[in-house]
Amino acid sequence: ATTGCSNGGTAFLCDSYQPQPVADDLSYGFAIKVSASQAEDNPDCCKCFDVQWLSGNAAGKRMIVQIVTPGGSGGDVKRDDLIILIPGGGLGPLNSGCPRQYGNNFNWGNNQGGVGNRTACEKLPGNLQGGCYWRFNWAKGELNGWDISYTPTTCPDHLTSISGCRA
Repeated sequence: ATTGCSNGGTAFLCDSYQPQPVADDLSYGFAIKVSASQAEDNPDCCKCFDVQWLSGNAAGKRMIVQIVTPGGSGGDVKRDDLIILIPGGGLGPLNSGCPRQYGNNFNWGNNQGGVGNRTACEKLPGNLQGGCYWRFNWAKGELNGWDISYTPTTCPDHLTSISGCRA
């Protein structure tokens, strides 16, 4: 299917790919693992990684993420970076997907970084607000630019049951 970011495209990221807290120091979610280009097949698709924040507001917290889509490098995004899928986290360089899927009556925040505070989550579609609140409640705000480490791990059934994807 053609990406919904293109004219006539009908494929969008699933709205069920939202971060979910499991404990005060552990969440599950979905991510992009950046390749050289978006067209490149991603050998890590469907694999899971244990992400640990080493600095910033989420330091000491972990998140198990499943890679569900390729992403290309550019700007401050480098090959092998992880981009955690968070509603209200920014539309990115292909900034037309959410407006095409949901319409133009919502405030998505900045293309890079998304909404700036918890209250702004209320300006997103209702089915995306919980994932946006996760960023400010569990992760304590901004997640971009902090030091992380990540290692391969076994995918929890919870994630594979949502994505239908197994490595």
